[in-house]
Amino acid sequence: MDTFRSLGIYHLVDVRDSSRQRKPSGWVPSKLASLCSQVGVGYHDESSILGFRPDYRLFALSDDFTKALVSLTQLVSEGNVLLLCSEVDYRKCHRKLIGSYLSRRGVLVRHIGMGLLPNFQSTLEASLAERPLSRRMFTIGFTRKSMREFIELLRAAKVKRLVDIRLRPVSQYSGFARKDDLEFLLEAFDIEYIHAPELAPTGDLLDGYRTDGDWQRYEREFRLLLSKRKPDELLARLLAPGMNVAFLCTEDEPERCHRRLVAEYARALYPDLRLVHLTSRGSFEDPTAQTALPEELALPEELPQG
Repeated sequence: MDTFRSLGIYHLVDVRDSSRQRKPSGWVPSKLASLCSQVGVGYHDESSILGFRPDYRLFALSDDFTKALVSLTQLVSEGNVLLLCSEVDYRKCHRKLIGSYLSRRGVLVRHIGMGLLPNFQSTLEASLAERPLSRRMFTIGFTRKSMREFIELLRAAKVKRLVDIRLRPVSQYSGFARKDDLEFLLEAFDIEYIHAPELAPTGDLLDGYRTDGDWQRYEREFRLLLSKRKPDELLARLLAPGMNVAFLCTEDEPERCHRRLVAEYARALYPDLRLVHLTSRGSFEDPTAQTALPEELALPEELPQG
């Protein structure tokens, strides 16, 4: 029930297969309906129409499916709707097809699973309202995501500018994230695209890491590279106050990606910067705040010549 409150849910739509509605006992339709009633949420059992069936992809092309989704769209117009099914991973669940239909009709669809903070959207909107001119930085990698999943993450985070900090954004291995294709795609969603190679590693540094896999050396040398480049003015322009800005690289998770190091450099410049990592497992806010540049980023008054 806490999830209902944090997400502002008005309706719960049960699309489980009827055979799966009996377990666990606390999740049978009658008990769910009672729980929903206690918190003022409408419960709708749509298992007979929208529940799983072996030929679901064909069913999704039928008039019956369309009629059911038109009714579901009307519920969305009243407030946030939560679709309930059995699979934790929506990519293995028929609710993905339901979500795709709704998304094509302009509904913002977010898939909630393990590791995803359920109150992310509500706290983000609160931050926008309370501090409209604060700096907000998101990071994202294009791997382990379909194009739709990538765009949905950006839309859910209300990103208006994407900064590509890859060294080679035209690689044949980039798929939908190749520079020209990605720029064209983002235009359709009113998201500005900027390539910032000043925030990318050097070719030698990147190729060396891909050869030996020594992350500690890579991290140390990239931090030193940032300290020499000193991209403070560039980051000030990119992280416009009041704009949600995402920094793009390759890796799905930020731990072993240089975008995390760029984000930490930016956080050192702006201690109140709100930093959120968008991944295939969900959205994770980095609460760490710093008040000064880390020692390895601090520049001497004069750089050595040569």
